[in-house]
Amino acid sequence: MAQRRTKIEVINEKISKVDSKIAACTERIAALEDEKNALAAQLDEIRKAEKKAKEAAELKRLLKLMQKKDISVEDLEAMISRES
Repeated sequence: MAQRRTKIEVINEKISKVDSKIAACTERIAALEDEKNALAAQLDEIRKAEKKAKEAAELKRLLKLMQKKDISVEDLEAMISRES
């Protein structure tokens, strides 16, 4: 004859199952945090590259303007130092 489980045993088993689910969710949260951190690092690198690209474009534009106006780097330095 099968022995009946007590209410305490049933509740303890349910608690154990809930604890297992909590552990699984905690692992998933940790994995998602790692993924979030990796994506944030990628985003930071992209922002740095974008800033460098903008600076390079600005320097290129300045160089074209200087060439168009026939201004050398020395001329530009002299203009800047006179304004200071």
